[in-house]
Amino acid sequence: MKTKIFLVCLLSLSSVSFAETLTVSGKSEFIATGKPGFIKIDGLGSGLTGSLKVTGKLVSGEASFPLSTLDTGVGLRDRHLKNEFLHIEKYPEAQLTVDKVALNKSPVVDGFSQAKVPFTGILKVHGVSHPVTGTIDVSTIGGITTGDAQFGIKISDFGFPKPEFLGMTVNDDVKVKVHLEATKTKAG
Repeated sequence: MKTKIFLVCLLSLSSVSFAETLTVSGKSEFIATGKPGFIKIDGLGSGLTGSLKVTGKLVSGEASFPLSTLDTGVGLRDRHLKNEFLHIEKYPEAQLTVDKVALNKSPVVDGFSQAKVPFTGILKVHGVSHPVTGTIDVSTIGGITTGDAQFGIKISDFGFPKPEFLGMTVNDDVKVKVHLEATKTKAG
């Protein structure tokens, strides 16, 4: 009888998934097009930080991105973007919270790779939170998990003033890309 109880307890413990925490770093990029259509604005920034919780095949987490690091390659446009559009003094960062990304196995295993995994989350920018959906490509090599996510946003969803300069405007739809690296958080 004691052996049966021990085996039942052992089997029930083997089905429990233990969570691992990963520390995230990376960069973010946005791609906006304008009217007229030949206008294309790419902005790239660094300093993305956050953490992911991996429980079996499920991943959730949060990341923050300092908007002051965005660089479009044109100084005047960068100042206008940061001061008159994003208002970085009042809203210095963007935050993305993702809940329950379902993978086909644990991403902390070396050799893991899965493409175009759908996710949903909440993006907070300019003091406004709005749901986003996108996809992420994930792989793990040498203990480092990398991810390339992309999703779209509408400028109007976040209460931004309409970007306009000399009769040229930016389309409402903007593509966002996030490039991240994650490693197991060291105990301490």
